[in-house]
Amino acid sequence: MKVDVHSQCHVDLTMERIPGLYLTSSNLYLLGTLTIGESGSGVTSLVHRFAWDVFRTQHLTIGPTRLEPGPKDIVLDNLKIRLANRHVTFLGHRRARFYIHLLIQTSHVILIIFDTTSEQSFTNVSNTLQHLNEFPEDAHYTYQSVKDMPLVLTGTKCDLTEQKQVTFERANTFAEQMGLLYIETSAKTGENVEYAYVVAASKAIQRLRTCKVKQSAGFFSVAKQENPPRQWSICAIC
Repeated sequence: MKVDVHSQCHVDLTMERIPGLYLTSSNLYLLGTLTIGESGSGVTSLVHRFAWDVFRTQHLTIGPTRLEPGPKDIVLDNLKIRLANRHVTFLGHRRARFYIHLLIQTSHVILIIFDTTSEQSFTNVSNTLQHLNEFPEDAHYTYQSVKDMPLVLTGTKCDLTEQKQVTFERANTFAEQMGLLYIETSAKTGENVEYAYVVAASKAIQRLRTCKVKQSAGFFSVAKQENPPRQWSICAIC
C-alpha cells in the first residue's frame, strides 16, 4: 500500500491547542523554561544534569552561558512536550536583568535557584522575586506580564546534608507564603532534577490553559532527540 509521506508531516488537527504553545508538524508542544540564580548556586550544573544527565563542576558564569544544552522531550499526560531550556546566572550585574528580560520573551515558566548550603543565597531569593515583579509589561511576553508567569523555587545541593544551612521545612514555608512550589534537588546525584522541570512544565500548561495569554513568540530548536522521553502524569505531580 502506498503511504502518503506528506500527510504524515502535518499537524494532527485533533491535538489540543494550548494557548501560547507552538505545536510542531511532529505534534510536539514547544515550551520554554528559564532557570535563573546567582553564580555559584548550581544553575548551570542543574541544567546540564537535566539536559545531558551529567554532573559538571567548575562553572562560574554571568549572563547566559555560551553553551546552552539542547532541548529535551518529556511526555506529560500523553502530551509530547519539547522543553527549550535557557539559563542565566548573575552576581548583582545589571546586564543579567537585560538577559532575563530578553529570555522571558520565549519562556513559559521560571525556575528560581538557590543554594541550600548558603544562607545568603536563600536570602537573596526575595530580591530576585522583587526584580521579576518590577519588569514592566512587554508586548513580546507570552503572558500579560511577568507577574502572571508561574515560578518554581528550587533548592540545589541537597546531597550536602552536613553543610546544609536552609532546611526543607523553612524553604517550603517561604515558598508557600510567596505562592510558589518548592523542590529540593541535587545536580550531583540527579535527585529530583527531572522532576523539577516536569513540575515546572506542568505548572506552565495549567497556567496557559486558564490565564489570558498572547500568541507565543520567539524561536525554538526542534532538533530530534534520540532517547525516548519518560512519561509523567500531572495528577501524580500535583
